[in-house]
Amino acid sequence: MNDQERTLRNLDKLSYMQDYLNEDHANTKASLDKAANIREESKLEMDDFNMQSKKELAELEDEVNGLQHMISEAEKQHSAMKEGNE
Repeated sequence: MNDQERTLRNLDKLSYMQDYLNEDHANTKASLDKAANIREESKLEMDDFNMQSKKELAELEDEVNGLQHMISEAEKQHSAMKEGNE
């Protein structure tokens, strides 16, 4: 094999490697873009979940406060009834 053939073979190898690396780069970029989209969607879903959880917690706290008020009023009435019966 002469120098010219060897040089052509090396150029073919380099061309193949360049094509492979370009394709790999494109695939890697696509994967990174997809991962970034998934991360962003997950963040939005988590933010929505947190907002819904806070809303539900506030509603439950309001309900508990209402029940505590009802219990307090019932205890006052019970005490008043007890004092009236004595």
